[in-house]
Amino acid sequence: VEHDVRQTGVEEDRNTANLLIVGGTVVTMDTQRQVFENGAVAIVDGAIAAIGPEAEISNRFLADETIRVHPHDIVLPGLINAHNHAPMTMLRGVADDIALMDWLEDYIFPAESQLVNPEFVRTGTRLAALEMIRSGTTT
Repeated sequence: VEHDVRQTGVEEDRNTANLLIVGGTVVTMDTQRQVFENGAVAIVDGAIAAIGPEAEISNRFLADETIRVHPHDIVLPGLINAHNHAPMTMLRGVADDIALMDWLEDYIFPAESQLVNPEFVRTGTRLAALEMIRSGTTT
């Protein structure tokens, strides 16, 4: 993502963004690992088009929709969960304080054999997806 933002002030020179997220601290994943306090993110066609200071990005883009976040919020790229057992969200908290193999053999495997069916998997997966979305996991 480029950060070379220009400030024209001329409305016809402004690009159109589907969404602007403004305010808060924007944490980038660019090579410089830039952080913009009171930053902004412009999104065009589902992709990040620009990030930078709010004043500059707001002058550069007209938005179909603007979301203003709290000044103490952090705006960062979506998180990736590369390994999960989504349906097993329903078994969270079952004997968490014991050794792995004891936990699996004495608690989880018996619970799975009694409880797991298509509805359990569907409900657990939906719950896991909602929790991941709410916490910023996008992939």
